[in-house]
Amino acid sequence: MIDIAWGMHDIVAENMAGAARVHVAERGRDPRDFVLLCTGGGGPLHSYYVARKIGVRTIICPPAAGVASAYGLLVASARADRSRTMSFRPSSDSLEAIEQAFSALETQARASLEHLADTFGPITLTRQADGRFVGQGFNLSVKLPEGPYTGVHTGSEEEVRAKLVAAFEAVYQEKFGRTPPDVPVELVNLRIAGDAPPRERFTPEALGHGSLPAPKGIREVYFREAGEYLPTPIYERSMLPAGFSAPGPLVIEDTSSSLVVGPKGHVEQLSSGNLVITMTDQDS
Repeated sequence: MIDIAWGMHDIVAENMAGAARVHVAERGRDPRDFVLLCTGGGGPLHSYYVARKIGVRTIICPPAAGVASAYGLLVASARADRSRTMSFRPSSDSLEAIEQAFSALETQARASLEHLADTFGPITLTRQADGRFVGQGFNLSVKLPEGPYTGVHTGSEEEVRAKLVAAFEAVYQEKFGRTPPDVPVELVNLRIAGDAPPRERFTPEALGHGSLPAPKGIREVYFREAGEYLPTPIYERSMLPAGFSAPGPLVIEDTSSSLVVGPKGHVEQLSSGNLVITMTDQDS
């Protein structure tokens, strides 16, 4: 029964690790250079073994990790996105046409944010587009230069066209390593992203230092690397002061998640409220 239960747990961790490997490999990066941020109800539970599988040496578990999405929504900027389909070749098509299209989208995005001006602002508008080389069957989203693209203060028409083409080609080359020769660029979807940060910034209070608490209990927990159940201290997160430091194994519980620290991890509580797990030994 232990092997069956562990196998189910390991499959879940492997699915998470596999997804992380794909994203890291697509960018040509080494996962050992990264830190794993664990959120959600299950993130802290599985983060230790996911990190071991992909070779990450440091894990950060933020406060209220189980409700991080809802928490982030409360402190995030107000956002408005608008888009329209338009086939536009920067090298030859009318700059007036694309400028009119972007101006209309900017007006729409700004209007949806202006009624929040008392609590969010100032508004920033970013021009983006989905583009491709003519003949390709997939699009690549890129950030475009700031507008306007017409008028006396924009530079020459040739300069504006060159900047639009260069913006797409730079992202394409970064992703694929080279660009096809003598193939024109085509923008097929124009996008405006409107952003308005909160006027009142959230400033978290630093945790105070205090005496190190005793665990609220001891539980037998199975760890594969030990090959057996180990007596594991259970801590209440709200009782941990800044500076709390302990080797694994241990479990830290709060109302929305449980952070598991295995035998080859060491956890420390920072004054920010973040729990940081450092791997003391890695198989990779």
